[in-house]
Amino acid sequence: MRRRNFRLRGILALLVLATTLPLGLFAGLLIWMSWQQQRAVVDRQNVDTARAMLIAVDKELESTTDALNVLASVDELHRRDLRAFNRLARRLVPREPGWDAVLLLDSAGRLLMSTAARSAQPVALPSADWARTVSASLRPIVSDLLEDPVGGHFVVVAVPVITEGKLQFILAAQLRSSALSEVLRRQNVPPNGVVTLIDRAARIVARTRNEEQYVGKPPSAGFRDAAARMNEGSWRGTLLEGTPSYSALSRSTLTGWALGIGLPAEEIDGPIRRSIWALAAVGIGILILGVTFALVFGHLIVRALGSASLAVRALARSEALPDRHSRIVEIEELSAGLRDAASILSKRLYERDQAEAERGRALADREQALHAEQAARREAEAANRSKDEFVATISHELRTPLNAIFGWVRLLRGGSLDGEAQVRALDVIERNTRAQAQLIDDLLDMSRVVTGNLRLDMREVELGAVLDAAVESVRPAAAAKKLELVVSTAQPGSVVRGDPDRLQQIAWNLLTNSIKFTPEGGRIEVQISVEGSAALLCVSDSGAGIDPDFLPHVFERFRQGASSESRAYGGLGLGLALVRHLVELHGGTVIAESDGVNRGARFAVRIPLIGAPIVTPAGMQRVYGEAGGQPHESALDRLRILAVDDDPDARELLRTALTQAGAQVTTAASMREALDLLASHEFDVLLSDIAMPNGTGYDLLRAVRSNARTASLPAVALTAYSQTEHRERVLSAGFNFHIGKPFELAALVRILVMAAGREARNERTGSG
Repeated sequence: MRRRNFRLRGILALLVLATTLPLGLFAGLLIWMSWQQQRAVVDRQNVDTARAMLIAVDKELESTTDALNVLASVDELHRRDLRAFNRLARRLVPREPGWDAVLLLDSAGRLLMSTAARSAQPVALPSADWARTVSASLRPIVSDLLEDPVGGHFVVVAVPVITEGKLQFILAAQLRSSALSEVLRRQNVPPNGVVTLIDRAARIVARTRNEEQYVGKPPSAGFRDAAARMNEGSWRGTLLEGTPSYSALSRSTLTGWALGIGLPAEEIDGPIRRSIWALAAVGIGILILGVTFALVFGHLIVRALGSASLAVRALARSEALPDRHSRIVEIEELSAGLRDAASILSKRLYERDQAEAERGRALADREQALHAEQAARREAEAANRSKDEFVATISHELRTPLNAIFGWVRLLRGGSLDGEAQVRALDVIERNTRAQAQLIDDLLDMSRVVTGNLRLDMREVELGAVLDAAVESVRPAAAAKKLELVVSTAQPGSVVRGDPDRLQQIAWNLLTNSIKFTPEGGRIEVQISVEGSAALLCVSDSGAGIDPDFLPHVFERFRQGASSESRAYGGLGLGLALVRHLVELHGGTVIAESDGVNRGARFAVRIPLIGAPIVTPAGMQRVYGEAGGQPHESALDRLRILAVDDDPDARELLRTALTQAGAQVTTAASMREALDLLASHEFDVLLSDIAMPNGTGYDLLRAVRSNARTASLPAVALTAYSQTEHRERVLSAGFNFHIGKPFELAALVRILVMAAGREARNERTGSG
């Protein structure tokens, strides 16, 4: 059988093809896999985005529900004074963005009252089944999309009004669909993306694009099919505008509505598709170029081999070589070529070994980088879980005192509590109000620390005085748990440079932490000493101790010793994190020590000293018990006070509290009313809120100071804006004093006494 022979040029061309084609296919496979991975990432991101935006919509509806619940609790409604209630509701509607009207229905769903400006127009209401659902469930209900008879669309949010366990009315608000569209647009909508919200009847409630054209109409067929078969997921669909898209949806457990998000497919697929075509073009070009070079160089090699073959045959036959060749010279050149080839081969083998070693090092570095990335990912996932638990803890801790306050207020309003129970109810309300205020203060402080906006008022401070103030504030809590609180000064106290309020906050946080985790009858010891050039504050207790695994994380934000569901103690877990940040801002350090669970804990704070120590008796011990007090009923001694606040509850509180303290109190609900009273009456002190709708407290003070008759009237700002920058602005505006809400009555009385000049005071200051 005759063998088939191949030409060298053909073999080289086949070699080029055999080398280039697999590389091109492999590159194409990698791009295709990357494409699929990118699609999966886009799908996950779309689902996460849809879920997050749906949460924003649910919060908007819950906000409407909360506002309706507040409105449902007014006395005018329970007295069935519908005319007065209508006036109150009409004032509320402009303040609530997105509200068209407030509706009042009886338990059978019949309309009793509407605040709609178009009173002559018919009011669109959901079906009778909707009212029966509210009556049966006694829970807030959100209707599907309704069409306004005069144009537009809205949904109805309704809450039951229950008195003595019986449904009296159904209170509802018409919420414009455009308000929900605005909520969607306020979120981080992807560029060129479309977000659509549909109700249970598969009609579009809100949309971020072409809202006027599509609200009230059904979504795309793909969206309807996806919403019918799943509560959350992604698919490939087509937008109502006809654009192919990557789509995802998430369904609300609150309303049963579904929110879908669609991204144009061309923005995702276009770059990958162009990369594939570019790769194909480059591959074909490389293939053609390689084959061309193979043919050219093959021809040269064939010619060289032909000459060598002729020379070898000539040598073998001892024939004379062509004139351009010399028999000996050709042999020497061939030998030299072989020697050069051997040398070059050896060098290339060495270079190849070096390249292999370098490749091995590169692979090792890549493996190390991969391990580092995986560790960073695990740490990020742990931090994310900690944040999720922290959010759940915030929700729990903020709702818990509100639950107690709301429950006891309802019992007090019911009038069924005896005298002792009423006192206990007031104690519970006051205690939970203080807890709520402390939680908010901790969150604000941590926000200032994280954003770098926490400012310190640095001065020389004696730590003993700071500790005394902190101990005084926690005495009642320690006495309530029958704890022995001992403060020991083993050697003279010392002066440091710091912010006295923040230093007191450090001591207070450590003390309250020990009180929280120390069982009844335990012992808490506090010691101030000097070690070298630093003052040392130590707080130790006989309480629950710290698990060794958790001890390294005790000062971290978003870290707590137990999950939000299994924790035995309340709080946000920010106290010790604030301690660490505040101590570091003072140039100090703080450490925590514990022998384990149920074996107590010890916290040590070191702050650099300045100046000479202030001598106090060595070895002095103070054991604290419970103390307290209220302002005397004649503390203000007929002081004439004008109290200005737009909130009627706040005005009534000020009138009652200050009258019991001996003052003559006149209240005003606005700047205009206050100026009228100042023009016709004499007052000793002006007590004013800052944030008011028809003229702020700053506007009122400017008008008072511009009038020669009232220019010197002492002014006190009572406001919920209690941060340092707000206090500075209040004092700069001309107020003599600042006190924050919620206020301590005793502190407010002291401020009013100083403002009226009944207590010597040479510098203007702020309180609260």
